[in-house]
Amino acid sequence: IVAVDRMFFNNTDSDRKFRSGEGLGMVLANDESRKRVLTAMRRYRKIPRSGIMVLNSDARYLPSLRKRYKGFKIKFHKILCDVPCSGDGTLRKGQKVWKQWVVKEGMSIHKLQVRILVRALQMLAINGICIYST
Repeated sequence: IVAVDRMFFNNTDSDRKFRSGEGLGMVLANDESRKRVLTAMRRYRKIPRSGIMVLNSDARYLPSLRKRYKGFKIKFHKILCDVPCSGDGTLRKGQKVWKQWVVKEGMSIHKLQVRILVRALQMLAINGICIYST
């Protein structure tokens, strides 16, 4: 994805391609929160000729995309999988958080995290890169 090249390498050729929409693949952005989806859509509208699709779906059941004529499933070369946080990393921030956090709730989030990751891996192309973040 040229946008990734632009962010990390600041390559002028990549920057030109990014702005013109030339040579770009497709970016699929998904969030279960309608409010965050609307915010993303407002931001993406500023990018001319971008191949961006924004969905408001439960990531565990994200539908497969298919090529129009050939019917095969589209696989992605790069996926950023930003799953809900279990909250255990925020315990160091304060006494109040420590007293309210419950192991059972943290463990219940784990099942959701794994299901989202499994779906992301199903959508990943062979030799693709999946970045997992909580």
